[in-house]
Amino acid sequence: MKRNIGYLAMLTVLSVALMGSSLPLAPGPLDTLNTLTGVGGLVPRVKADASGYEFANLTGATGPQGPTGASGATGATGPAGATGPVGPIGPQGPLGATGPAGATGPAGVTGATGPIGATGPQGPAGVGSNIGGRAFYITPITIQHGIFTPILLNSITRLDGVSLVNGALVAETAGWYTFQGRIEWESSNGSGIRYLLLVHSTAAEVDSNVVGGSTLRQTQHVSDSFYMNVGDSRSLTVYQNSGAPLPLVGGGQGHLWLSMVRGG
Repeated sequence: MKRNIGYLAMLTVLSVALMGSSLPLAPGPLDTLNTLTGVGGLVPRVKADASGYEFANLTGATGPQGPTGASGATGATGPAGATGPVGPIGPQGPLGATGPAGATGPAGVTGATGPIGATGPQGPAGVGSNIGGRAFYITPITIQHGIFTPILLNSITRLDGVSLVNGALVAETAGWYTFQGRIEWESSNGSGIRYLLLVHSTAAEVDSNVVGGSTLRQTQHVSDSFYMNVGDSRSLTVYQNSGAPLPLVGGGQGHLWLSMVRGG
């Protein structure tokens, strides 16, 4: 502590000297507080030790500003600030170019089988198929004298690719067909003649069988082959001129019938 006071007194003397002033240093009694007169007024002094006096509260004039010191080291980075609010949505940019097609994805699961549809109409029979039919007249019939009487077949034995329409057999497929027809007369008088005719639907083509009258049962047959277009038909017609009505045998398939078979 005493040494520090000594240094302070020496610095004070140097500061006064630089300012062009002098301070009378009159020693006083040891350990007594005296004052010195100098620049700035009375300055209390304290007898320190044999090294001299130390003076307190001596302030010199402010010296010139020294040069700026070097910049200090950069401080540590401070914590990040809070995130600011989201800005407004910008305008939509232009449509980009179409990218390449992606790879085909895996096949999906097969769906359930739908319901079975309604059965369509039967198509025409192909060439080489069995096409034909047979029909007959099931009840007895009486043929009047001098009148051509159509026999309207009214029962079916079997039909494959042909139809029975208004007592006649009708082709459903174009082609060649062979026809056979049969009738049977009850026993009657022997007068006149008996006709069995195979008639085309337009009546343009007729094939016939003719026999004379008899008192016994008489059977007549007729047969021929024709080219038939779809919708063409054949039917039977009978005629007699015995002078009286004559009955035909009916009641079964073996007495009065007509058949047609394709390919004849």
